[in-house]
Amino acid sequence: MLIAVLIIAINAAALFVAFYLKNTNIVGIILISCGAILLVTVQLWGLPGLALYIVSGVLALREKPTKSPRKYTAKCLTCGLELRSINSDFARDHVVDNPSHLEYRIVVEMRPVDY
Repeated sequence: MLIAVLIIAINAAALFVAFYLKNTNIVGIILISCGAILLVTVQLWGLPGLALYIVSGVLALREKPTKSPRKYTAKCLTCGLELRSINSDFARDHVVDNPSHLEYRIVVEMRPVDY
């Protein structure tokens, strides 16, 4: 019974790490560790799980985070200030600091993405 609970906890931790952490290096290391813990827990029956966790961990370690293909430019039509960023909510601070500046011209530039 205790081993079954431990196996469920290992798999739940692996699912949580795989879907909620953004740093792929940490995800890869934790997934490989989950495979090793699974092997130690259930010995011979843990070999398929170990193989799957090692493959998924290596794939996570090799994955590079993608950069945003968009570049935003917002020009305040009230004061003429031009704001540039890759985040979509970058002009929020200017609106908060200047509540009467409500007219903007937004330009979204799409950059080519290498696959």
